[in-house]
Amino acid sequence: MQELVQAVQHDLRGVVRALRPSPAAEFGLAEALRMLADGAPRHAGIAVTVHCDPGAADADPEAADDIYYFISEAVHNTVKHAAAVSITVEISRVPGSGITATVTDDGVGFTPSEAPVGYGLPSMRYRASRWGGTISFARPTRGGTQIRADFPLALAKMATR
Repeated sequence: MQELVQAVQHDLRGVVRALRPSPAAEFGLAEALRMLADGAPRHAGIAVTVHCDPGAADADPEAADDIYYFISEAVHNTVKHAAAVSITVEISRVPGSGITATVTDDGVGFTPSEAPVGYGLPSMRYRASRWGGTISFARPTRGGTQIRADFPLALAKMATR
């Protein structure tokens, strides 16, 4: 019974969260990411640094939501699984290539094919694919994990307005 109650509470929280405007829509992408970075150390003792290209503010609002939620999931996964001390988030506007979001940590690292089954990685892949992009993983030379998402069409709607 307790497991059922926890599952229902989890689902209800998700519904309530979905009804609120996204932080990126409410505050802008750069500020939403700074707020995310400020919250992670307080809860987990992890230093989060955000570098946001000013040109990323030109992202389509829906793309900004997907970029924010991609990064949020990557930070959440790092806090939950990586035993990291620091996380670096970089958002870049790439001329002719849309927007790239990279999250790098100094944790224990992981192999994506051996990741636990859940919604995190599929959700991240979906968010990038909505904008014609993909995600990729790398292991930095100092250890940890780097996950990168390309959002090539994140500026497309803005160009037609």
